[in-house]
Amino acid sequence: MQGPSSRTVRPVRIVTTTGDVKNADGLLKPGGARSVLRRPQPAAAPAWPAGTTAEASSAHAGNNGNDGQPRTYDASNAIDGNPDTF
Repeated sequence: MQGPSSRTVRPVRIVTTTGDVKNADGLLKPGGARSVLRRPQPAAAPAWPAGTTAEASSAHAGNNGNDGQPRTYDASNAIDGNPDTF
């Protein structure tokens, strides 16, 4: 296989598609019609049962993190379902 001399890569042909794909051939022409891939909604992330609590013997003091947003380090953050909390 030889790669293009530029960083732009354009498909040459559609070999096969799977799933709910509409107008895959639209990818073959610059400015071609829009191609659409629909995927099923992902399953919901597992959650802790209602009423579950978290406790810790100590916690780091709050601060503004690397992005300047206030952060708290309460034990309840570990099970709140939010990946942005600690």
